[in-house]
Amino acid sequence: MNLIREILLVIINFLASILGKPENRSEIGQYTSVKADLAQSQLLANAEDRFVQNSMNHLVDIKPERIKRLKIVLFLVNWAGQYLFPPASLVNITTIHFARWLIIDEGKRLLFLSNYDGSWDNYLNDFVDRASDGLNSIWNNTMTYPEGGAQDIGAFKQYFRDYQTPSLFYYSAYPEQTVQTSLKDQQISKMIGTNFDRAAIEEWLKLL
Repeated sequence: MNLIREILLVIINFLASILGKPENRSEIGQYTSVKADLAQSQLLANAEDRFVQNSMNHLVDIKPERIKRLKIVLFLVNWAGQYLFPPASLVNITTIHFARWLIIDEGKRLLFLSNYDGSWDNYLNDFVDRASDGLNSIWNNTMTYPEGGAQDIGAFKQYFRDYQTPSLFYYSAYPEQTVQTSLKDQQISKMIGTNFDRAAIEEWLKLL
């Protein structure tokens, strides 16, 4: 099964490299914000980092001629997330509580929703470092996406701020709980009540 998984990952990565190739590498550093709103950006920044977890909402228009291609890409992303990556590890990023892409408004706009641990900057840096081609293969189907792609990280972050919308309501039952501490707590809970030998007890104590 591991061999099959590795082969499928190679195929997915190859497709991402083709579909996510920057449209114009020479345009890196040339992105001009089309709707820069300093007050809105400051409002978003002020709402972040109040506790360990943060939320993100991103809404942007889809290029009409790219809607079919986008649907195929999102199908592959969803399939890979379910079957190729372990729980709580989307493209080996272990700080994501939730991430979902939705095509809304009769195919006119792409909505991205996510909850994650840590800062906005670190979250986008992780995505760019580990999945820049994947990001491009999704968002290069939208209007005003930087021609240099996610590899132009300054432009990519500005693009995200330009189309990010505030969370009108965000509730966290465990505001100091990260993805990793949640997984550890689950592991501790599963071990309680089982028949421990010495090795199991020592392993359990390491988790505390």
